[in-house]
Amino acid sequence: MENDIPDGDQELENYEIATELSEDDKHLLDMIQQLLEPCDRITYGGRQREVAAKLGKSVRTVRRLVKKWEQEGLAALQTTRRADKGKHRIDSDWQQFIIKTYKEGNENGKRITPQQVAIRVEAKASELAQEKYPSYRTVYRILQPIILGFLLCWELPQVWQRTG
Repeated sequence: MENDIPDGDQELENYEIATELSEDDKHLLDMIQQLLEPCDRITYGGRQREVAAKLGKSVRTVRRLVKKWEQEGLAALQTTRRADKGKHRIDSDWQQFIIKTYKEGNENGKRITPQQVAIRVEAKASELAQEKYPSYRTVYRILQPIILGFLLCWELPQVWQRTG
């Protein structure tokens, strides 16, 4: 044996010990414990639907949570939050290229669509021999605030003229 730890104890090292639960996690724990109480099959299905409704999740998600609870215990309930939630996870150079291409493509009466920008991103990636580049959906996501800004600037004066 390579190390002195018995196999059973070695498995315990892989688990994280949960010391604190948030209020949401405590609520989730209560809901799962409610599901684990003994009952017949019909009652269990009703409980699953009730818990799913209370949590605002699907019955399938509730089943997954129960299974995860049975496998991992309290550690399964701790929710992890992404530090970069709401931020684009692409290289800033790509982000600048997408915005610059869109703005330059819409100057002096020219019109370029987000789809055309996505095609240019793909062409640029090919030119740079990069296999990994932003998808067309990422291009749309990056351009959405800019497009909405253009639309508001373009439509609001027309609305004011009609009402005024």
